[in-house]
This record gives sequence, structure tokens and C-alpha cells, in this order.
Amino acid sequence: MRKMFGPINTLGIEIAGAAVRMVEVSRRNRRFEIVAATQQPFAPPAGDMTTEAYWQALEAAIEKCLAGVRKRVKRAVLTFPSRNLISRQVRMPHMPEAELRASLRWELEKYVPLSADDYVYDYLNQGVIEVEGDPMAQLLLVALPKEEVVRHFECLQGAGVTVTAVETASFALSRLLNAMRENDLRTYGCLDIGDDRSTLTVFREGRVQFIRYIQLGAARLEENLREIFPVEAATLRQMLAETAVTSQAAETERLGGLVAEDASASAGAVTMDEAPAGWMDGQNAEMQILLQSFLSELIVEVRRSLDFYNLQYRDNSFAHLVLCGGLSRLRGIETYFSQEFKLPVSVLDMQTSLVAQIKPDCLERMTPDMAVVTGLALRAPEEE
Repeated sequence: MRKMFGPINTLGIEIAGAAVRMVEVSRRNRRFEIVAATQQPFAPPAGDMTTEAYWQALEAAIEKCLAGVRKRVKRAVLTFPSRNLISRQVRMPHMPEAELRASLRWELEKYVPLSADDYVYDYLNQGVIEVEGDPMAQLLLVALPKEEVVRHFECLQGAGVTVTAVETASFALSRLLNAMRENDLRTYGCLDIGDDRSTLTVFREGRVQFIRYIQLGAARLEENLREIFPVEAATLRQMLAETAVTSQAAETERLGGLVAEDASASAGAVTMDEAPAGWMDGQNAEMQILLQSFLSELIVEVRRSLDFYNLQYRDNSFAHLVLCGGLSRLRGIETYFSQEFKLPVSVLDMQTSLVAQIKPDCLERMTPDMAVVTGLALRAPEEE
């Protein structure tokens, strides 16, 4: 009886570049509760999936994470980083779904190094468009190497967890944002600033419309900072957490959040040259300069991606940008991005915007870098 009418627990598992994250969601009908949230550092001696060192480090991080969730949870939804992930917008003649899936195998052959048989793939049908008078299905094709999927399945199975689905981060974020924004039908984007790379996803009418991977992430920023500040990684991250993106954000923090009503409505980011003497010590000033340099480079790539999206979809109605990932916690980052893009920018609020009960011991752990894994855990059984 419990299996039929009791709560269904789902474990979201995100294997990221520098951490393994897990969130457990208990679902009963349309109501759900976050009952566990945890993450563990993941820094293998060699980050390549072909090495045993990678898998040993991963298994150790998984075991530590599982200690923080309920032992009886067996159903899991997984995402993991892959340098061989394929994501492509394709157009094919309009045909029945069964024929479309079979035909996509031949389309996939264009993008893989060897054979499509070595990949698992799925697609999102984005609707039918007219191309020179003929109906064409517009599809978002996503594929992963089969060997990588199987190896991750085996790794988790050895820890007593059965993976029922693998998703890319963009689709997990789509599920989360639809729950938080009540199926916002406008065109908007989400920038997940990850460790090895960042992912820009554009949503339209509540669905994934466009995905672009940007090879800039927290690891690149930390590498640049270590050239100036030769300290341990944990110390460096703490220094970064204490640095505001702009001098204006630092002053806001210093004043306890009291800002003049018209302070940032029309002004640009305050540069170091504009900062009053004695505003910050030399270390913070240098950290801020490097941080702004990194964010400027990231913004250039995001702008290029949005230009390509507008060109491809003839859609200029982009309304809002949401930030998530570890670096989205930087003080003043939303104002900095908003001034650059001239549109509303917000950081994903995992603690108050999610329409769900959150156990008290999980609340502080629900930070913006837990967005993807929470979206995985929200996947309903009927989606499989």
C-alpha cells in the first residue's frame, strides 16, 4: 500500500567539476518537500574519466554524500560533466514521432567521431516551422557517450543507488524554474556559472529553447587568482566570497544595505579609479580587478550567445536573466550584469522562491549552486 499511496522519494545527483551534490525530494501528489541536501568536494588527482583515480575519488565523494541522505532512497536522477556532450538544434521533415526518433540516429552521425551506436540520445520537439513552404520539425538533440553513462550507472549502483534517468543541467533547471516562476511563458535565460564551464539556457513558453556552453567557469577564475595569491584553494574561495564585484557593492555591504534610492538606476559599475582613497586595502582591490576582468570576458561570451540565439530564432523579446552556480553568490553580481545587459537580472533564490517545504537543517544548504541538483530531484516518475 505504501508504494501506491505513500510519498515517492527521488534523489537528485549532480557530479560537477569540483563537487558532488545530492538533494532528496519527498513527493506526495503535487506537494513536495526537500528532506536532505548535501555536497562534498570532488577533486580527483586526474580529472579524466578514463583514469581509475577519477572513479576512486568519485566513489569516495558519493559515499560521503549518501551518508547525509536517507538510506532507503533507491530512485535517482543523475547529471554529470562530459567533454563529449552533444547539443544541437536540427531541422527535419515533419513526420510521426516513431519515424523521427529513428531518423535522428542518422542525423547524429554528422556530429559524432565514430558511430551513433556509441551514444545515447534524446530530443525535444520544439514545434513545426515553415521552411521554403515545407513543414519542418525543429528539434533540440542531446547525446552522451554510452560508455560514460554506463560507467556512472555502475559507480552509483555499487553504492546502492539505481539511476532511473540522466539529464543535462538545462532540463533540470527548466523543471526548477517552472516550479519557481509558475511556468513563466516569456523568453528569458539562465546562466549557470559552473566550475569548468558555464551554461546559458534560453527558455521560451516554459521550455528549453537554446543551450550554449561557455568554456569559462570558477576554475579559470581561481587559476588566475592563484597567480597573484598563492594560497590554499579553501582560503582563496573564502577571499573571493568576501570580495564584492564592484566598489559600489562593497559600500552597500559596509553600510548594512542602506543605499540611496537612485544609486544604481542609471550609474554604471564603479571602477577602481573612481573609488575614494582608502576604500579598500590593496588585496581586495586587486581581487576585484581580476574578478571584473573575468566577468567581463564571461559577459562577452554570453552576449555573443544571445546574438546567435536572436539571429537563429528571430526572437528579440528576451526579458530577464537568472544567475545560478557558485559564483552567482558574489556580492553585487546581479547589479553588474544588469548594467551590462540593460535588462533585469536576479540570482536564483533557493530558500524562499521554491514552492516547497524545506526541512530546517537543509535551509542553509539551499544555495544557488544547488539549483541543478534540485531540479533533478523534482523529476516526477511519470516523466520516465
